[in-house]
Amino acid sequence: MKLLKKFFNNFEEYMASIVLIVVLLVLTQQVILRSVFNSGYAWSEELARYLMFWFVFLAASQAVSQKAHIKIEAAITIFPKAIRKWIMMIGNIAFFVYCVFMTYYGTIYTYEAFKVGQIAISLRVPMGLFTAGLPVSHALMAIRIVQVNIIGAFLIKPLSEEVS
Repeated sequence: MKLLKKFFNNFEEYMASIVLIVVLLVLTQQVILRSVFNSGYAWSEELARYLMFWFVFLAASQAVSQKAHIKIEAAITIFPKAIRKWIMMIGNIAFFVYCVFMTYYGTIYTYEAFKVGQIAISLRVPMGLFTAGLPVSHALMAIRIVQVNIIGAFLIKPLSEEVS
């Protein structure tokens, strides 16, 4: 049970790490092929670009789980200490609404990419596989906002304190 909890709490980190390793391997083979053999694969740069898209959004979700997203501290400190917690809560709710919005419209966009048969030019795979990173990562961010910032503020310790 403890292992499963650790996996769930670090899911985005594990997935982002795997994606980043694949990007590095693909780009390394491309550099070697171009430098040593004066050739390369057309698909490698396209794959690296789309995987970086996934990596960035997975890493953003992990940042939410560790309360590491950029906040404007100067704007928060202008409020009296008594209401700063509520200002942070309003910010978290606004961020949650944004994530739900992006999940909804990202899902529609991804569905349409599959529906019209949009294909990645060099890879010859459905673009929906890559655009799915948008709704998936924003859904993960929404879950992490609720888990860490909203529930954590009242009931449980934040993940950043629980898992090291």
